[in-house]
Amino acid sequence: VQVNNMFLSGLWSEENKNWHINRKEMYAVHQAVQGSLIHLAGSCIMVQSDNKTVVAYLRKQGGTRSVNLLKDVEKLLQLTQQHNIVVQTRFIPSVYNTVADCLSRQRVLPDWHLLPSAT
Repeated sequence: VQVNNMFLSGLWSEENKNWHINRKEMYAVHQAVQGSLIHLAGSCIMVQSDNKTVVAYLRKQGGTRSVNLLKDVEKLLQLTQQHNIVVQTRFIPSVYNTVADCLSRQRVLPDWHLLPSAT
């Protein structure tokens, strides 16, 4: 997860290792917000995710297909309300979600460079 210029990542516990990917993605958003409250309190944040379900649950403040995911969204929204954080969401295709992808796979971010034909 990227919060401003900070990069956050971690390992799944035995408990959440077997969760559905949608729940893992929502948990990552919650952990990022909770771990960055000092920087995010009183602000408007943009959650960009390549997971359409997570984006939809955040936009609609819940859903009907997963009780666990609904509970996770409720916890996140309670946290953001307590700290006066406004949450906006945007779906971002996986091909453009390179920072989060590298962090989740514990890979080094690629260096940006120009092709020789561009110079």
